[in-house]
Amino acid sequence: MFDAPPKLIQVNGSVYGFKTTNTINVWAFKFETERDFLFESEGDPVGYLLDDFELIPYISGLDECMTQNYDIFVTRGPDKNIVFFQS
Repeated sequence: MFDAPPKLIQVNGSVYGFKTTNTINVWAFKFETERDFLFESEGDPVGYLLDDFELIPYISGLDECMTQNYDIFVTRGPDKNIVFFQS
């Protein structure tokens, strides 16, 4: 559940673990669940989110600022293009 719409922010790509030091646009979503540790897997608080988003297709060509090799979400490794954090 979330109370506010997503927010577009500009950050240095390497701060979020992307393989670029350029300033990139990032959509930030803040949400919460009614259950604690819902997405935890093997000690990673967002492990199941990473698993669920891996290789999910998305619509490209919508003004991305990073060149992507494929139109899918990559959640791990040097080519990742989506990140999740627990606040």
